[in-house]
Amino acid sequence: LHTAYRRQRQMCIRDSTLAAYAVAVLQGADYVEPDLVMSKDGQLFARHDNELGLTTDVAQHPEFADRKRKARIDGVELDGWFSEDFTAAELKRLRAIERIPDVRPGNTSLDGQFEIPTLQEIIDLVKALQVSQGREIGLYIETKHPAHFQQLGLAMEKPLVELSLIHI
Repeated sequence: LHTAYRRQRQMCIRDSTLAAYAVAVLQGADYVEPDLVMSKDGQLFARHDNELGLTTDVAQHPEFADRKRKARIDGVELDGWFSEDFTAAELKRLRAIERIPDVRPGNTSLDGQFEIPTLQEIIDLVKALQVSQGREIGLYIETKHPAHFQQLGLAMEKPLVELSLIHI
């Protein structure tokens, strides 16, 4: 059993992108494991964390500069840009970047090339890969900071269940 989790390490493809999931499946992964966060308007997006500054180019978007703030997420004080402050359309304008460029400088060559996918896009990719690969590929979903999103009125369970019911 092989799981595609966040990134396809050997090829330096950005974490939590459709490209990383696709390459991992083509290399034999049986499951795609997206980490999910919420947008301001209740859409599920693949990100390892709801703080966007480490894994997206949000800091390069002057139109979002005023969204940078301090927040307490699950008991940890953070300073950055948070998924819950952006609509789905705004999140789609961001691109993935290498999370730890000082440790993995070679991985920065693809910074800015990949969108942040929605859960729906991941489901669509998995369905297409099942057809092209002629095998079952599962989804193993991890919600990130569900209590935090619940407190904001952005409970993750309802959209997750709704999408699941559509695709059963």
